[in-house]
Amino acid sequence: MFRRIIGLVMLVVLAVSCAACSTSAPAEESPQTPSPADTAAVSPAASEETAASEPSAESTAGTEGSVYWFLEGSPDRLESALEDVASLYTQQTGVPVEVRVASPDIYDEELTSEMNRSDPPTIFDVNSGYHVDRWGMHALDLTDTELAKEIDSTSYNMYDPDQKLVALGYAIDCFGIMVNPELLTQAGHSLEEIVDFPSLQAAAEDIHARSAELGFDAFTTIDLVTDGDVYTAHLANIDYYYEQGLERWFATPRTITGEYLGNYRNLYDLARLNGPAADGTDREDPWEQFEAGTSVFCFGGSWLWDAIKDAVPDATMIPYYCGVSGDELAGLNDDAQNHWAVNADVSEADQQASLDFMLWCVTDPAASRLLVDALGAMPYEHAQRSDNAFLAAADDYSKSGCYTMNWAFLCQPNPSVYRAELRAALQSYNENPTDETWQAFCQAFVDDWATEYLIMYPNANKTEDAVAEVTVPPRAEDAAAEADAAATENAETSAAA
Repeated sequence: MFRRIIGLVMLVVLAVSCAACSTSAPAEESPQTPSPADTAAVSPAASEETAASEPSAESTAGTEGSVYWFLEGSPDRLESALEDVASLYTQQTGVPVEVRVASPDIYDEELTSEMNRSDPPTIFDVNSGYHVDRWGMHALDLTDTELAKEIDSTSYNMYDPDQKLVALGYAIDCFGIMVNPELLTQAGHSLEEIVDFPSLQAAAEDIHARSAELGFDAFTTIDLVTDGDVYTAHLANIDYYYEQGLERWFATPRTITGEYLGNYRNLYDLARLNGPAADGTDREDPWEQFEAGTSVFCFGGSWLWDAIKDAVPDATMIPYYCGVSGDELAGLNDDAQNHWAVNADVSEADQQASLDFMLWCVTDPAASRLLVDALGAMPYEHAQRSDNAFLAAADDYSKSGCYTMNWAFLCQPNPSVYRAELRAALQSYNENPTDETWQAFCQAFVDDWATEYLIMYPNANKTEDAVAEVTVPPRAEDAAAEADAAATENAETSAAA
């Protein structure tokens, strides 16, 4: 309750200062919430350097509500921008805002811990099918909110099996194949000629064959050490996306078939065979190679734009061409990385304060500019636009009629364990690239999915259904209500007998 007490103190101090017609901002004390090593506690203290403007959302000053936003991301990358956003809102409205960022490897564990506190997050991230299963019942239905009316596309929403709107996407990223157009032109090729897998293959193999002469190669090194998620999540999305078909996964399927792993192999082997060799043990950062101008193509995402834009200012991105029928119509892998959910178990005042804050984040020009620069594009009508060239490429493909590949990999079961198992199998293939070792990778891809699913959901209904029924621990009040109903039913049965 310490954070709540501090929030009320802040409001009292603000009211007294205003009554005295003081021209200086009231002194505020930052909540001191203990944070683990991999989380960042962001202070809501007002910054004198942040210019105040009128809030776009209805002011909540004078209410008892407060905001505690707990999100998944990189603390180092997001801390400064979110500190400014929280400070600006508190300065404009007097509503205390606390923000904490947990890195992806510990987010699930930390969220569980935070939700069990007496003052849990009022806003949290629901970023995957597992999150919907685990936390959907604790999320407010956002269907009729003003925030839901602001979003550009419902494709970024997260729904539960009953079509309750659990969460709204707020940070859009994309991934695909980064391209250095200048080097491509030097090699005698152009972006216009690369429209499908055969044309990509022809360009890559030609550049690799002449790499000594050109002074650069086609692809960067395949490196499972630097960022294995590129191959075990992003590239794996080739199979997941096409396997899901028209029925987008909003929950984790109990099993997968690996039907499109041959297409995964097409693109993976194209990169592996047409770039510098790597032994898989040393850190050979492919993104640093791309930035240094030693390759034309590199797997990557929009989050890398700020790191490479100075070195490769005309960099762009093309789709994961992989030989699937009709992949000349493919666009980029474009989806929401983060999704806002509002805690249904906190007070109505905190819920409303949170909804007001989120609406302000996407309608206030200064706030949305800070968030767009930190998080990527925000898919809301009045949010500021992104200057990220990779996100612009994703938009161009979409406007030209290409289909967007959603992030079906977010439904991976027990992701950290599952991806580690895929990485080990893929490393064995790299060391001895035969049909046998590839088959072992395919087996791990399919079988380990089913294994990790049952570990995550031990009470899953073992049927042939595409998505099994999931048992989620009920809230205490729901469990008590069910117990009362059962007792009443038993009493009525006994009386009838």
